[in-house]
Amino acid sequence: MNKLAVAPFLLCLVALGSAASPLRAADPPSEAQLRDFSKKLTLALTGGMEAQAASKMVLSLLSPGIGIKQEMTNDGNDAELLAMTVDKIPKLSTVFTQHGDYTFSDVYSKILNTGELKKINQPLSPAEKKSYDDAVKLLDPDQEPMKTYQKLVMKYAVAKDAQNAMLYEEKKSGPNPKRSQINARASQALAAMNKYKNTIDSAQQKIFQLDARGGGAYWTQLRARLEENKTNTGVYKTLFFPEVPDWKSSDSWTKYTFKTSDHVDESSYSKVTTQAKVSYGLFASGTASYSKEVADSMAKDNNSEISFELLRVQILRPWLDYSLLSDDNWKWDRKQPVSFGTVELNSDRANSPTECLMPLYYGTIFVVRKVALTAKFSEETKHAVATEMSASGGASYGPFSFGGDYNKVQKNSHNEARLTETGIEAPGMQIIAVAGTIPPLSPKSKK
Repeated sequence: MNKLAVAPFLLCLVALGSAASPLRAADPPSEAQLRDFSKKLTLALTGGMEAQAASKMVLSLLSPGIGIKQEMTNDGNDAELLAMTVDKIPKLSTVFTQHGDYTFSDVYSKILNTGELKKINQPLSPAEKKSYDDAVKLLDPDQEPMKTYQKLVMKYAVAKDAQNAMLYEEKKSGPNPKRSQINARASQALAAMNKYKNTIDSAQQKIFQLDARGGGAYWTQLRARLEENKTNTGVYKTLFFPEVPDWKSSDSWTKYTFKTSDHVDESSYSKVTTQAKVSYGLFASGTASYSKEVADSMAKDNNSEISFELLRVQILRPWLDYSLLSDDNWKWDRKQPVSFGTVELNSDRANSPTECLMPLYYGTIFVVRKVALTAKFSEETKHAVATEMSASGGASYGPFSFGGDYNKVQKNSHNEARLTETGIEAPGMQIIAVAGTIPPLSPKSKK
C-alpha cells in the first residue's frame, strides 16, 4: 500500500500562536480532508479547555498511534509493560527528538548522573541546614504531604479532563444533566490540591536556594529515588490515572464520531490553537504518514466517517522531580541541552526541537479503542488494505493505526484490525496523542 508523507505545511496546525494557513488550491482532496479531520480531533482532545490552561499545553498527535496489547491492561502486573511503552514514546514515535535514541527516563537519568552541581564554599548555618533538610524530607514522594499532594494533582487532572469533555459535548448536544456535579467535582479537586501546593512550592524553592551550599543532598536523594523505582526488569515505576486494571470498565470513555460532511468549527479551532501548540510531528520532521488508498476512499465518499472511544489518562512518575529542570545550580558539557524552553517548527534553526533531549514533558496520554472507519472501498482497495494490515507496518489514517505489528517493546504481537462490509475496524486500544508542557530552558548554563 502506498503511504504518503504529508508536507509539514499541511499538518503543522499552528505555528506557535498563529492561525493555521488557508487551504491551497493544489491540495488533493484526501490531504485537505485529513487536515480538516485533524482539526476536529484537536477540538475533541482539548475539549472546552480554558485559555489559561491551553496556553500552557502542547498537544502532539502521534503519527501513527502506538498499539497497546490487550494483556497489558488485564491487571496491575501488566502495567509494567505499559509503563515501558509510555517511557519509550520518544523512541517509538516520530513526534519526538530524532537526535539520539533516548527514552524519557534516559534523559532524566543523564541529568542526575552527568550533570555537575555547582558548589559554593559557604557552609549552611544550623538554621539553614534544618530548613534545607526539612524541605528535602517534605518532597519525598513516599512520605506525607508529598504522597497525598501527588494523588490530588492527578485527581484534579482527571476531574478537569471530564469537565473539558463535557464542555465540548455541550457545544453539540446542549446542557449536560450532570453539569453541576461535574463542575463541583473539578472545583473540589482544585481546592484540595491547592491546600498543599504552596507548601510544596516553598520547599522546592528552598532547595534551589540552598542546594549548592548544602552539598547536593537533594540530588543524592533523587538518584536514590530513581533507583528505588526501578524494577528488576529495568522499567521505572509509572502510575496511571485511571489505574490500568480499571481502563476497560471505566465510565470515562467518551465516544466520538466524525463524518466527512461535518464542517470544522474554525472559530473554536482558532481559539484553541491560538493558545495551545498543536501539530502532527511538531517535534520531529513535521510529517505524518497515511495510507493513500484509505485516504482516497474517505475523500470520495461523502458519507464516510470515523468513530472511536477516547480515554484521557494522566501519568505520574514518582521517580521524577520536574522542578529540577528549573534549577540553575547545575550544568553539563553535553552538546544537546535538555530543553530550549521554547519550540521552533523550522527544523533548520539552531533551536530546533530535534536538537534537544526533552522537547516535551508529557503528563497525559490519549487512548482510543473501538476505532471504526467507514467508507466505500473498491475491491482493489480492499485487497491493498488487507495486504498492508497483514504486514508489519499496517494501514493508517492520521494518528489511527489499523493492523501491523506492535512495536518491539511489546514483543512483536500483531495489532488486531479487520476489514468489514462497511470499512475497517481496530477494536484494541492504542495511544494516539500525548499532551504536556515545554520544559524550561535547561540547563541554564554550560560548563
